[in-house]
Amino acid sequence: MDVIRDAERLHAADVIEIDLNTQFRLGGSEAYFHWVQSLLGLVGDGPIGWQGDERFELYVADSPRDMEAWLRSKNSEGFTARLTAGFCWEWSDPIDGRLVDDVVIGDWRQPWNLKPEKRVAGIPSSSLWASDPAVRHAHPIRGSQGR
Repeated sequence: MDVIRDAERLHAADVIEIDLNTQFRLGGSEAYFHWVQSLLGLVGDGPIGWQGDERFELYVADSPRDMEAWLRSKNSEGFTARLTAGFCWEWSDPIDGRLVDDVVIGDWRQPWNLKPEKRVAGIPSSSLWASDPAVRHAHPIRGSQGR
């Protein structure tokens, strides 16, 4: 980073630093990052109210089905919205050429994305899960957090 700062000074350039370690999947929202850290008790004195951020929309749903419907509406408006899940569920191998519905909340269920080393007809590899148009048409909001 010092080389970049030296070049910035030498050429009178403007350099904008972005911390990629903390902004993955947050849309660049420091406000959301701070809100989540406070909510989880990792900074400050505990949870704080959401103050908003023009680059980021926060929505709290009553159920996974409600969240899925809301995200589908965002997708239809041209946004790239999808569900993600934490590491609370198994990540099964496909059975008989189909993904297993490992993520289960009440009567709502969805599969994880495809494991990197697995192949299933009609399902894109895990590296393309969030961007492949086939996923958006067949399963527009399935995805996984860090998997």
